[in-house]
Amino acid sequence: MTKRIGSALMVGASLLAVGAVRARADEARSAIELTWQATDGCPNGSSVEREVTQLLGPDYHAASRPKATATVRRDGEAFVVEVVTEVDGISATRSVSATTCERVAHATAIVLALSLDPARASEEPARDAGEASAPKPSESPIVEEHRETSPSSASDRAFVVGAFAVANVGVLPRAAFGPELQIGWANAGYRLDLGAAWFPPVSATVDTARGGDFELAVASLRGCRTWGLGGRMAAGPCVAFEGGVMTGEGKGIRLPSAGKNSWFAARAGGLLTADAGISPLRLALSLDAEVPMTHDEYAVDGVGVVHRNAAVAGRGSLGLEAAF
Repeated sequence: MTKRIGSALMVGASLLAVGAVRARADEARSAIELTWQATDGCPNGSSVEREVTQLLGPDYHAASRPKATATVRRDGEAFVVEVVTEVDGISATRSVSATTCERVAHATAIVLALSLDPARASEEPARDAGEASAPKPSESPIVEEHRETSPSSASDRAFVVGAFAVANVGVLPRAAFGPELQIGWANAGYRLDLGAAWFPPVSATVDTARGGDFELAVASLRGCRTWGLGGRMAAGPCVAFEGGVMTGEGKGIRLPSAGKNSWFAARAGGLLTADAGISPLRLALSLDAEVPMTHDEYAVDGVGVVHRNAAVAGRGSLGLEAAF
């Protein structure tokens, strides 16, 4: 009898161990790595992951497990969850609301499954799962989707136009400010921009009266690579080349004269864009280090050298751009 009881206990323990191993295996096979932050009384993140896997079907396989974050909060009598996904370089934010947290969790699973494989998640198993627990029409979850407008999206192809206030330190005698216009093309995280900027005359003097006024007009070609940061923002490095004309005119002397010299420079820096809250506008900030390729001196007869540009200059711009 004792041996039979011992054998039964061993069999039971083995079954429990097999069940635990299978549970861990099922968890390891979860199609998505979900960070689930919910209020008390809501389903846990593991149950949402399991439902995503069920919606995709047993034969779904992916090279990697994409990550997603879902945060649930109360909004009056409703539950609202914000779902942030990053799949194949495409970042998206969706808001889901429903009358119960269970419905929010179910809707979250559907949203995640569709983001992984829209065709597979729309097949019969997914429809059956949706029909089994679908809420009444008056209580259906409301889903609002906000895809990243930044060029981090692989499907983002846009014509971009922008207007900026630009500042430059080190090229002209003093810090210079002026307008800049840009047009460009963005595609799959890459963008190419053509720009034109003008810096109004800036004065430099050798003594109290004598010196010169200097202005700069340039055209530039810039290339950038950007990635989405979440929250409808994107950032990345940029390189640019610019060419133009610097004009100098003497002042405070008996016979003032003017001269023009070609201007060429290379730039390297970064670009940050963020949604401006009014479609299709977004804020754009760029900061660059600039290395002049010309090092001309500007002199006035009888006065001497009035200005020479720095070996390394700084440049920044802030403005609005629109993507179409």
